[in-house]
Amino acid sequence: MLSERLAGKLGGLDPVRNHADPLTYPSVDQSGPKLALINEDTASDGDLFSNAFRERHLGPLVGKRTVGGVVGITGHGPLLDGGNVFVPPAPIKTPEP
Repeated sequence: MLSERLAGKLGGLDPVRNHADPLTYPSVDQSGPKLALINEDTASDGDLFSNAFRERHLGPLVGKRTVGGVVGITGHGPLLDGGNVFVPPAPIKTPEP
């Protein structure tokens, strides 16, 4: 939803008498330059957002490669050595083949 809002285009200007600048339509316009700051800790919805940002050509992605783990994880309890096992039960697939 956030990438859709950022991709929104200026629909028009509404010059108002005795107002210094015209109002924009929609009222919150995001038509200026953009970039997304990402790093190796960007995961889950952050991965989805950075992918949508790139595919919508909203601007450059700046930083380090993200986790890329948009699969959801669940903990299945501790191991004897104190570690944990995480299982990816919920992958996400794009509509493209």
